Amino acid sequence: MLYTIDPKFSDVPQTEAEEFLGAARALLEAVPLATLASLEGIISADLTAADGVIFFNPIRDEFSERVEALLDRAAAAGAVPLPIALRVEWRRPPGAVGEFQSFDVVDHRRRRALSEDQSGTIANAFAREALSRIQPTYSKDRLRLFLCHRREDGEELVARLGARLDALHEEHVFRDLIDVQAGEPTQERIAAALETADVLIFIETPEAGDSWWIAHEISQALGRNIPIVWVRLGPEHPRKELPFKPAESPHIGLLSVELDDPQIQSLADAILQQAFEMSRAHVRISESALRSLKTWASEHDADFETLDAKRMIYALRRQSNDARSYPTRPATDIVQMFAHHPTPEDLALLDEFLVESGMGPHERECRAFDAALLLDPTATGQRSVGDWSVVEHPERFLQTLDGPALAEKEEAPATLLLLGAFPSERLSQQEVMLAVHAISTTWLRLGGSIVFGGHPTFTPLLVEAGRLVVPGAERERLTAFQSRWFASPAALEELASQINVIPTPQAEDRDSSLTVMRTAMCGFGSDAALAIGGRTEEGGTHRPGVDEELALARAAGTPSFLLGGPGGRTAELAVAARLEEAPWASLSNPLRDEENEQLFQTDDYEAAARLIWGSIR
Repeated sequence: MLYTIDPKFSDVPQTEAEEFLGAARALLEAVPLATLASLEGIISADLTAADGVIFFNPIRDEFSERVEALLDRAAAAGAVPLPIALRVEWRRPPGAVGEFQSFDVVDHRRRRALSEDQSGTIANAFAREALSRIQPTYSKDRLRLFLCHRREDGEELVARLGARLDALHEEHVFRDLIDVQAGEPTQERIAAALETADVLIFIETPEAGDSWWIAHEISQALGRNIPIVWVRLGPEHPRKELPFKPAESPHIGLLSVELDDPQIQSLADAILQQAFEMSRAHVRISESALRSLKTWASEHDADFETLDAKRMIYALRRQSNDARSYPTRPATDIVQMFAHHPTPEDLALLDEFLVESGMGPHERECRAFDAALLLDPTATGQRSVGDWSVVEHPERFLQTLDGPALAEKEEAPATLLLLGAFPSERLSQQEVMLAVHAISTTWLRLGGSIVFGGHPTFTPLLVEAGRLVVPGAERERLTAFQSRWFASPAALEELASQINVIPTPQAEDRDSSLTVMRTAMCGFGSDAALAIGGRTEEGGTHRPGVDEELALARAAGTPSFLLGGPGGRTAELAVAARLEEAPWASLSNPLRDEENEQLFQTDDYEAAARLIWGSIR
């Protein structure tokens, strides 16, 4: 149960607090909700370790005694406190939960460069954090870390660092040099470890850019939406250039590293802190998949039943695909959502739940369902783990429900032109990657094609996403425009072996070469252009590339859309578009004003893709 203490008991702007909770409610309804709206309710509430309690700091003086008594009881029972701070000066919770970290609205807005108008985006972030705290299949207490590094100049350092991470993290760390046993197939063992990794820790030493293995592991992680903590060690020069960049810039950087214990300890602490923050991406994927399952059930007259809200177990019942004229039972799948890789204990618990619920398996292998699927947001190949249970990626399970790919049924699949880049803000960079992955996988699964400009992070992400969703059709469904200013002939040849590549000539300088590429890309004849992120003007020191891309797309007559949730320049352009005399008219897209507003506010990027798709079909 998730309890909310009514904002009227807090000394905060009531309208602002109520709007915040209202925006978060759509996600929070994944679990039972109860509002403590009276003093009698606050006095009588009996919380357990399975519950959470949401409240706003600070509590009004006349109610502080009763509310703090409730929080004291909650703390003693082991319930999860979920304090919200709407202002910087209200960060400290009251009473026995005073040492807990509040959800800092101002800090979240600042780190993603969002406007005050985008309170709904921040409310969704809070809702996901709340769910991850109270739902065991979403918890990330013990991340599986994969250390990616170059042996030639990083072996000793990574060995020391890995040992320290082991000590801090109970040996949930994989290092290929140590964990691959003599005689084992190295590539298979490393691939298996990457399949079960929650976060990849990329240790970039000066020689790392020369490693094929590092390029392979980073591209695989990007395509599977595995968060990457980028740690750059050593001087900037000399340094081998990386073929793929995990982000716009490293998350952690040290010019010199001594192998003494204090510095290794400090580095390990910083890495773990960053890893836990970025691992929340998996909750986002699972929440998106859950919404997609509910949407699919509604659109196909299927039944989607909650069996256990806390443990995220559901039953999906739909008409059988059996073409025979005989009566058949509905096809029934049991689905459990995870934000981490299911463990053998998770499998045993699901088995136990199904048996205790009377669903089977019974004698003669009889059961009341067809398959039980543990949906893992970073699973690669389908992994059967029993006679009836399967660990599967949410996207692939959704794809099995749709039957044959829609692209096979349509002569001209809708083409989406993806525009944008990383903003400068660190948190927005991760958000942009989440958005690009969710938009691209959804669009491909709907049957569409994607056009994009070559980008050292987006390119491997999109290639791997294509391999996940439309295996064997990547060249027909993905087109990259790549300037020869940035890519060597060998790099272009390598990319062309995987997807469709259109090289553009280099001009006299970098900016002119980008303009040549953008002009060709935006004139390709796409059905829609979607901008995501992008660097801002940064005080007049930078000319945003997304401005030029959108201008070229509009000049080509392409309907344009702005996704505000990831922040950056696109969010600024959305603010300007909604303030036009005719709001959003300059985009020339078919959405209603309220739908463009939804694109501005939402961080449900899969729903955003479906909204755009529906508007141009």
